[in-house]
Amino acid sequence: MFVSADYPQWGLQKQERLTARNDYMPPTSPFEGNSRYKSDFPMHARTPRQSFKPMENTIHSDAPFEGTTEARKSYVQHAVPRRETREKPTWEPSTARMDGMSTSRKDYGPKEGMKQTSYKPETVAFRSTEPFDGWSTQRADYVGRPAERVRRHEPETYRKPEGELEFNTTAKMAYTRKPMEKTTPIKPQETHVTPGKFEGMSTNQVSWDFIYLFIYFMNQHSVQ
Repeated sequence: MFVSADYPQWGLQKQERLTARNDYMPPTSPFEGNSRYKSDFPMHARTPRQSFKPMENTIHSDAPFEGTTEARKSYVQHAVPRRETREKPTWEPSTARMDGMSTSRKDYGPKEGMKQTSYKPETVAFRSTEPFDGWSTQRADYVGRPAERVRRHEPETYRKPEGELEFNTTAKMAYTRKPMEKTTPIKPQETHVTPGKFEGMSTNQVSWDFIYLFIYFMNQHSVQ
């Protein structure tokens, strides 16, 4: 069979682990209480850093306080003279007679104005002194002229065309009947059928049998 020849059975060996096993061995010496962090980073003595700020100590005087300050020396109270009050004038009514004239009347007094002449044309109808002769513009423009009688157009009489109808159309002349030939099939003539009787074994069935055997051998090898 093709499957047995393509997939032969091979012997499998047990795979060995390449990494060595690291078994834990507890230390024999007692624990001193120092960790690696304490041994790498020991504590050192530190001195406080000196401040660079200026000294702001208060200057104290030994003499007693006299009560005189800079504000009392600079702001001395001076004598201010008393403010004199002026007498308000008493209102007295005017003795002159009121003339009724105001600023508006003085500035905007009446002026002498003339009536403006109109530039529109005079709308007076034209009147003639001559008597009416019975002639108007419509009679002069629309004068009666002699007219001819309208003739009626008569269509031409139908005449049968000469010759006989052949009953040939453009479709009949363009699409004429052609002789038909039998088409040959394009399918291949030879078949790939293997001679002999069918045994009942298919490629799918053989493949599944090989998979079952492979799984069985793998399970047996893992159990060992």
